[in-house]
Amino acid sequence: MPKKPSKAVEAVKDRAVAQATSRGSVVVRPVVGMVCELGASAALWGFASPEVLPWMTPALALSTAGLTGLVWHVGRDRTPAGRVLAIGTTALTGTHLIASSIVGPFATPLIQIWGWLGGTTVVAWAVRLWVARSDAHLEDGKKQVSLWDQATAKVGGALEGSVFKAKQVTADSMSGQLQLEPGATVKNAQSSLEELESVLGLPVGGATLSRDRSHAARGELTLMRRDVLADPLPYRGPSVVGGSVAQPYRVGRYAHGRDAFIQLHIPGFGEVHLIIQGMTGSGKTKGAHQLFAEEFTRVDGYTIYVDTVKGAQSLGPLARGIKWAMRTEAEAKALMKVLKNKIIPLLSQYLGQKGLDCWEPGCGFPRISVHVEEGAGLFLGNEAFVRVLERARSVGIQVRLSAQRFSYTSLPTDARAQFGAVLCYGVKDVEDAKFAMPDHVFDAGADPSLWQNEQPGCNYLVAPGVSAADQVTGMRTEKTERAELERLAEYQHQHGADLPDWLAEAFGELHESRVPVEVQMSTAPPSADVDEGDDEDDDVLFGEDAPRAWAPSEEEPEPDVQPAGIDEPIERVDGGGMRFGDRGTATPEEARALFEQRLLELHREGREEVRAADMVEVARAAGRSPAWVYKQLNGRVDSGHMSRTDTGFRFERALEPA
Repeated sequence: MPKKPSKAVEAVKDRAVAQATSRGSVVVRPVVGMVCELGASAALWGFASPEVLPWMTPALALSTAGLTGLVWHVGRDRTPAGRVLAIGTTALTGTHLIASSIVGPFATPLIQIWGWLGGTTVVAWAVRLWVARSDAHLEDGKKQVSLWDQATAKVGGALEGSVFKAKQVTADSMSGQLQLEPGATVKNAQSSLEELESVLGLPVGGATLSRDRSHAARGELTLMRRDVLADPLPYRGPSVVGGSVAQPYRVGRYAHGRDAFIQLHIPGFGEVHLIIQGMTGSGKTKGAHQLFAEEFTRVDGYTIYVDTVKGAQSLGPLARGIKWAMRTEAEAKALMKVLKNKIIPLLSQYLGQKGLDCWEPGCGFPRISVHVEEGAGLFLGNEAFVRVLERARSVGIQVRLSAQRFSYTSLPTDARAQFGAVLCYGVKDVEDAKFAMPDHVFDAGADPSLWQNEQPGCNYLVAPGVSAADQVTGMRTEKTERAELERLAEYQHQHGADLPDWLAEAFGELHESRVPVEVQMSTAPPSADVDEGDDEDDDVLFGEDAPRAWAPSEEEPEPDVQPAGIDEPIERVDGGGMRFGDRGTATPEEARALFEQRLLELHREGREEVRAADMVEVARAAGRSPAWVYKQLNGRVDSGHMSRTDTGFRFERALEPA
């Protein structure tokens, strides 16, 4: 009795048979398709009658054209060779069916042409399928390219043994699902992305991997063959004209070729506060301009523009589209108080009476956007600002804060938690971006420091509605030209919304005393003979007859400005003297003189930066509060003698003795 083969031998035989069958099917399938097509042609010929033929031929021609177009469309992500082969096969099949319905499939020379062209097509498909199967195919449908195996074997770690199934393939990029071996995690694989870029010959930052939250060993991998963001993108015009601010804004184009959108209003949720960050020359101003270009063509938004550093200079081509612009810190901080104490409660009551949970288009007032340029440190220690961020979202008030760099010393952490979206342009160091951007985008391979200011407009967008894969895919905002912005600003000036009377009245004196934007843009620059030691001249004068911006009185300093979080605490001084904030007998003029004298001493000593702690002795002698100290320092910022930094105030030009 012959010996029964072992299970191992049977398994080898089974695999050999399966492999032979699989390879044989590569040739059999195109041949079967050719034979089936001939059978269909014969059936049509038998069905064709003199009455049917005049209708059948144009119908077949129309079907052939439609199917060829469909194959061209659905095959746009295939390789060029595969796309040409699929389109050619469809066109040849349709043409043969049409000819067969007229002269018959076996007529001469049609049958000879069918054998020649059909046989050539069969061989072409067999070669393509054979190469594809030998190079990259598994029976379960998961794509596994031999190059991928070689690359991951060199990289090692969590990527070794993984399977990459490309879903979207273009001339410049490839993206799809990455399945890791059991026991490996996406977090571990992310640490090997630099090695993968090196092995595959990709540009720096050319590989990103985001997590699939439904499976710890699965992620979305994107591979960029070249830096497609290297060239600037021309502006294509607004995405919506005459629409609502509730519709998404187009803000650029991703490296994979699709448009990037940000939605700053989410139905049922409310407004999304936005941070815009980037170093000098990184293109964040142009990025803000594209936001305004989108906003200017919507008819239910109202913008309050704040820039306490550049003032009218930053408005530029935006001026005609802005109805309310603020240029002093006093106005900006007063705005936060009014929003917190009057506007938000009023709008909350208004929406509640209408049965609305949050603002929506057509509810009776425009969505208010507060856009703050150079906002780092402006509201540090300002409790009203934090409360506004917490409460404004549902009542139709959206805040945008733009700066070169944010940190815990320039933006309260409580305030940072309220910003749901970030546009991060190039930064000098990756650490500069970590306060504004979430950790998971860095883990996935995003690094805005790769651009710095060498590719203006390149950025990462992290926002609600943006997929995890797109959050780690670089994109570039379009380059808007001045003339285009001015044209869109004029559209907003003519068609944009204004505050209803009842809402404008609620802003009170702050709104009534606002300096019209056209006046800010037309008046002369600040006079050089302003007395730098006089608090009454803290607000910049644009000509003798120009309106003056709103400012608080000396008797009512800003109570929300607190030192906590700006500098180290100021404690009791030696000798049991007055603490910082205790009241003395110095008059306002004497207090200002003490402050100016101390500031001049620090400047002559060569100090580049001043902190509030440096003014302890002055405050003790004058009996003044922390708010008073910051008011004096901020006055020097308004006059151009100092600028605000993450840790204090820096001297910008020489001081004159008081």
